[in-house]
Amino acid sequence: MDAINTRASESAAQRELADTEANLKQAKDEAARATKEAQQARADAQSERQSAEANLKQAKDEAARATKEAQQAKADDQAAQQSKAEAERKLTELEAARTATEEQKRSQTDPLGTWLRGLGTWIRHNAEAVYSTERGLGFGYFDGPTALSPDRKTLYLYLFGLPLEFVVVKGLTTPVARARVVGTGTQLDHQRVGGLHKAAGWEYVFVDHSTHAADMDPYCTVIACEFDEPLELAPTDIDFD
Repeated sequence: MDAINTRASESAAQRELADTEANLKQAKDEAARATKEAQQARADAQSERQSAEANLKQAKDEAARATKEAQQAKADDQAAQQSKAEAERKLTELEAARTATEEQKRSQTDPLGTWLRGLGTWIRHNAEAVYSTERGLGFGYFDGPTALSPDRKTLYLYLFGLPLEFVVVKGLTTPVARARVVGTGTQLDHQRVGGLHKAAGWEYVFVDHSTHAADMDPYCTVIACEFDEPLELAPTDIDFD
């Protein structure tokens, strides 16, 4: 009986051992499979990372190439603009030289016609000081002819000579707000001396034939003095000197 029990126990132990070994084998197989899957996942992730890095590098390279091409295109455009400006400048100089030559020839053969054409050019450049103007200042206010706009907010000074450093207008109770050369539009500096509280003052307009050579007209340079209010003058019996 004991022998039978012993054989039964051994048989049960052998089955239990077999089951344990089977379970251990299954666990090892699952661990191996999990390890293999993890390795594959790691390899896939590394491959994806390498692919992403390659795509990023390609994108950076393309962006750098596009930036370089844009910079080159901008430089080419600037060079083209400079070349165009230089060509236009040379063309303007050639046309001016040709016009000057033709004008010189005409002046030699037709001096009156040349003078009349010059007068017409002067009138076009200074039309606002020619048309729709009224009588200007009386004697003693300015050393030269003048005119006023109908609203008395612009005083025109006619300079037949070449100004030295400045011109001066005396006896103005209304201060000058702005001053400019009519023919060219160049803004001029000006300064008021005296004339507080509506008292008569002197207005210095700074214009010089050397520093403003491009603004000087060979016939007559016109200066516009502009006022924010209609011009008022001091009585004419005041001695401004």
